[in-house]
Amino acid sequence: MPRNAILVVLALLFFAGSAAAETATIDPATTLRPATVVDGTFVRLGDLFDGTGAKAEIPVAQAPAPGQSLVFDYRILLRLARANGLSWRPASGLEQVQVARASQRLGTDQIRDAVIAAIQARGSASKSEIFEIVFDGLDPVIDLPTGVPATVAVNRLDYDTRTGRFAAALTAPAEGSAAAQQVISGAALALVDIPVPVRYLEPGDSIAENDLEWQRQRANMVNANTVVTLDQLLGKTPRRALRPGEAIRVADLKPMVTVRKGSLVTVMLRTAALTATVQGKALDNGVTGEAIRVANTKSNRVLTATIVDSGTVVVAAAGY
Repeated sequence: MPRNAILVVLALLFFAGSAAAETATIDPATTLRPATVVDGTFVRLGDLFDGTGAKAEIPVAQAPAPGQSLVFDYRILLRLARANGLSWRPASGLEQVQVARASQRLGTDQIRDAVIAAIQARGSASKSEIFEIVFDGLDPVIDLPTGVPATVAVNRLDYDTRTGRFAAALTAPAEGSAAAQQVISGAALALVDIPVPVRYLEPGDSIAENDLEWQRQRANMVNANTVVTLDQLLGKTPRRALRPGEAIRVADLKPMVTVRKGSLVTVMLRTAALTATVQGKALDNGVTGEAIRVANTKSNRVLTATIVDSGTVVVAAAGY
């Protein structure tokens, strides 16, 4: 057998023998915990290994921040085992323990409410005003240790009432010693409720309350030409088709035609002493309260009358 091959075989036998000797000293009761969750500021030996007995409470590392995790690879685990007199040895370079820190999470909604409350507390907005808070970057969250109040406060606020831009320094919990602090920024955009269609509305449709619903819009998207009350809509008809959920402009509306050209109406002749009626034919379209031309169907005389409803117009006797 070539000399190099003999050396390789001897080396393999040596290392195999060494590994066997070392394996023989391993206490089978000491095993890894592949993943663990800690609830304090330290990682302890018992968080990484099972079967450590009285050594389980020995602190071996700083715990990660609440809600975070870290990984102990086989090299770190081996050093910790040797340093603490454990016989554990890695079977491969893939062995590791993931340690996560328990936490309670303050969500984006809770932080958003705190920012709105801080803006209102400054007198920059009334408590009845509604805001959409848009954060710069990712929506913020705060992970707190367990056992502390899950509250947050804004302890410093810079707010521009003109643009809605803000920067805020957060502290959690809201009272007592701070467990977490964070600085956030974004925009506070005022919101208003406006009526919008719930279905397609076509020219000629008389808009009724059940055709509408309230939708929240950013105030900076609403102007003097935007319909904001029901009174601006009810009894009107669209000049163009209106889509569901679409903001309606004042210019999109016109009064609903009450009397159509060519329709027959009752013409009421009123004086202080009497009221007489004749049949007439409308010569114009018109809305309630508007004056239109009406022809007497018997005499063909044309007169001007004011629309009362879809079937009635009235004219002073002097005008007849």
